[in-house]
Amino acid sequence: ESARNDPNIRVYRNDAVVNADIAFEDALRSAYRATRVFEYYTSQSYPMWERLFLIRMVDAGEYNLENYLLDLQNEFRAFDERYGSPDTRLMVLSLKNDILQIPRLDSANPPASIGEDARTALMRARLQDPDLIDENGYISLPFGTARDMLSPLTRNHKIDRIEIAIDGNLGDDFLARAYLRPTGTGFVVPLGTDTRMQAYDFSPRTAVVNAVVNGNRSYSPEYYPNTHLRDRPVINTGWNLILNLRDELVNRDIRVSGITDIRVYIYYQDFTEL
Repeated sequence: ESARNDPNIRVYRNDAVVNADIAFEDALRSAYRATRVFEYYTSQSYPMWERLFLIRMVDAGEYNLENYLLDLQNEFRAFDERYGSPDTRLMVLSLKNDILQIPRLDSANPPASIGEDARTALMRARLQDPDLIDENGYISLPFGTARDMLSPLTRNHKIDRIEIAIDGNLGDDFLARAYLRPTGTGFVVPLGTDTRMQAYDFSPRTAVVNAVVNGNRSYSPEYYPNTHLRDRPVINTGWNLILNLRDELVNRDIRVSGITDIRVYIYYQDFTEL
């Protein structure tokens, strides 16, 4: 009785209870995070996530944390058995053709076509438009990616890595950089019969990409791919391709008058829905 009433014993007991509560709450948060990752990876909801509100013990009771995580793992295995590993695909966007959409036909003299040299001149003139200069003094080129740019038999399109290539008369230096920044709402086409796109609003993130210059990969292969946007949706209402010719040191020898095109390579993963 004297030991139970010892203030030190009570302090140690209370400290153990408090620390156990903290650890358990952290475990619940981790389980919730794992659930949300599962839902995003599989583009489907997990209806049993509400059991997290009923769990009070790690391994005891009708609802406990170990059984919850076991059920979640079984759901992932079932998904993996049905759909397998995702496939890697590629989307290529040209500054001239896709982002600025420089016309191929002469609207003043249809159906005459516009030559490539003339189209390049139109692209360069567009790049010098003051309306394209952002608050940092960089050339910011908005564009979007849509569902019809992807295969209709595929679902759940997520970015794996980004590469950017710059072509033109850019001097003898093979170092260059461009930025890619998703600014709009991302969309994912879910697996299953319900093909209504799921919307996601992520915090802005900018990928600073070491560009391939005139097709020359003069440095190590790992120098060029950028994974900063990995797992973000491919479909997005707003992107910005940013060319910093103001204070990016490696771009000091690049002039708008020498650029013939810029291409954005979006490597992404998806699942096939048959």
